[in-house]
Amino acid sequence: MRLRSLVCLLFVLVLGVFLSGCGNNSVPTTESVASTQETLSDTSVEAMDSSISEVTSTAPEIDTEREVVALVNGYPTYFDELESAKNAIFNQYAQTYAQFGMDFSELLVGADGRMFELGIEADAFQQLVQLVLTQAEADQRGIVVTDEEVQQEFDLQYNEFLVGQGWTEEDLALY
Repeated sequence: MRLRSLVCLLFVLVLGVFLSGCGNNSVPTTESVASTQETLSDTSVEAMDSSISEVTSTAPEIDTEREVVALVNGYPTYFDELESAKNAIFNQYAQTYAQFGMDFSELLVGADGRMFELGIEADAFQQLVQLVLTQAEADQRGIVVTDEEVQQEFDLQYNEFLVGQGWTEEDLALY
C-alpha cells in the first residue's frame, strides 16, 4: 500500500512538472506578432530552414506498415516499440515483486492501478525518446557501432563481472 502511494505521488509530481512546463499563458498581441515578424530577416529564416532540413535529412524514412506514436526530431517512434518497452518494464516489476513473494497484478487494480500503468507507459515512452535522441546524435556525429564492437564490450563486461565476483561460468550457471 505504501509503495503504491509513493508511486502515485511520484507520478503526480512528474506530471505536474511536465504540465507546468507546457503552460504558456501569455497571449501574443497583434502588435507583438508584427514587431517579431519585422525583426526576422530573410537570412535568419533561411538559416532556420536549412537547420530544419539538416535534421530531417538525417532522419530515417517512416515505415508506413507500422503505427507511428511520435516523431522525435524527425525520427519515428513506433507503437510496437512502445509496447515492447512497456512490457519490459512490467516484467521487471513482476520479477521484483515475485522475489518478495508478492503479486504484482494487485498493483494494477482500480484507479490507482490505472495510474500506475500510465506511469509505466510514460516511463517506457521516455526511454524510447532517449533512445531516439541518442541515435539522432550518433547519426549526426557519424558514429556507427558494429555488432562486433557490441559483442567485444559485452564479453569484456561479462568477464570483468565474473572476475569481480570470483566466479567461473559454472558458478554463475549454478547461481
